[in-house]
Amino acid sequence: VTLTKVEIPVLGATEQAYVDAFANAVSPATRMIVFSHITYKTGARLPVKRICQEVAVPNGIPTLIDGAHAIGMIELDFHDMDCDFYAGSGHKWQCGPGATGILYVRDNLGRLRDYWSDRAEVFWPINSSLAEYPFFGLQLQLQYVGNDNYPAKRALADACDMWDEIGRDRIEAYVLSLSAYCKQLIRQAFGESTVIYSPDAPGLSSGLTAFNPFDDRTDAELLKQFRDRLREEYGFVVRTTDFHVTLDGPEEHALRISTHLFHDERDVEGVVAAMYSLFSDMTS
Repeated sequence: VTLTKVEIPVLGATEQAYVDAFANAVSPATRMIVFSHITYKTGARLPVKRICQEVAVPNGIPTLIDGAHAIGMIELDFHDMDCDFYAGSGHKWQCGPGATGILYVRDNLGRLRDYWSDRAEVFWPINSSLAEYPFFGLQLQLQYVGNDNYPAKRALADACDMWDEIGRDRIEAYVLSLSAYCKQLIRQAFGESTVIYSPDAPGLSSGLTAFNPFDDRTDAELLKQFRDRLREEYGFVVRTTDFHVTLDGPEEHALRISTHLFHDERDVEGVVAAMYSLFSDMTS
């Protein structure tokens, strides 16, 4: 198996640039395209529909999308997206129990069989206790793994029902408005030149905001110290992430803020104010 890494743009990214990055990376030998809908390190939201419909489908390549941070954050239509597999966490933005998840499989693997017609078998549910019994159907096979945790599954279904009642379009709009407000306050507090790695453009933004207020963005220990003091002295919990702006560039580090459904503008104002206070203390 040969793994080809796709270098996606980080700073100043555009929708077309994301699509071009994948289009330039595929070849007749490409067997599957695997990528994140929302990258957990910078919060970039990739144009999944265009990648599927303009790159994958015309080339007969199946897609597997990691939607860990998308399910529960944004409104999703897998049929319109036209992906082959979509997997996501139940406990993150969907607020379900831990160790739960959601998996979408397109058309009972029909198109995958067309794409991989050179193989007698295209899919093996190896973790399923029913792997040897295909007559049960793929859906049951994929959900049956040893002694099942039915209360957790029921709780996840209840959380999904609650999101549907609120309206997933309303939730997406609210989360993205808080995220935009967070980026606005960061620029006001730290200056317009502050590096915010997360896109702030329609269709590319998410509920995640990653930035680094320090001049040396490669100093991991400084940022970890900042993260820990923010939690211990101010009561705000954020995480640090690391990534390469270019594949051959140095590793850079960021603080990542999540603006969730259960937050409000006062929470956003509080965390940015606390960050600026701590930054001033650490740089004075």
